[in-house]
Amino acid sequence: LGQISRIRHRYLGYQDSLTDQDRNRLLRASLTQLSELKPKFKKYAAEFDLPWELIAAVAYQESHWNHEARSHTGVRGFMQLTQETARHLGVEDREDLEQSLWGGAKYLRSLINRQPSHLHFRERLALALASYNVGPAHLKDAQKLAVEAGRSPFSFWELRLFLPLLSDPAIAADLEYGLARGEEPVHFTERVLAYYDLLSR
Repeated sequence: LGQISRIRHRYLGYQDSLTDQDRNRLLRASLTQLSELKPKFKKYAAEFDLPWELIAAVAYQESHWNHEARSHTGVRGFMQLTQETARHLGVEDREDLEQSLWGGAKYLRSLINRQPSHLHFRERLALALASYNVGPAHLKDAQKLAVEAGRSPFSFWELRLFLPLLSDPAIAADLEYGLARGEEPVHFTERVLAYYDLLSR
């Protein structure tokens, strides 16, 4: 059953992570905003060799396509880049739509490229999305926990069990990179993949 579920999620996505309300909101946003945004998604998708629907899905999950979005943790803009990540990428204004899209696409491509090349693209993508949300260092801690438990460190399906453990202070105390909001990368990755699949139809 576990193998069947893994295959199902690889090829059919995580649609069960979305509610009907989520799908309807995406549909409304697509009808009202996508015609204006699609050329921009396509521009940066082409530059970084990514599907435009993927960039659109990340942006939708991060900001609901609002370039003025801000979170309680200090991330800003269309692609919700942290100040540190923006600086590293060369993004001067996180709330500028074009800069945010360029930086987010560049960052996502770099995270995909860091994953083992022998993996199926969908698996590399899931790991990259988790990294986009929680950071590569915390993903590394979750992968270490998976290895210690005899599970694959390169399967997002497996890491879904270990990422939430990063939120446990008792466990995080022994991790190299410490405490993290471990539920968030699971939620983020599943929803982005679901939105990506919907936008790709």
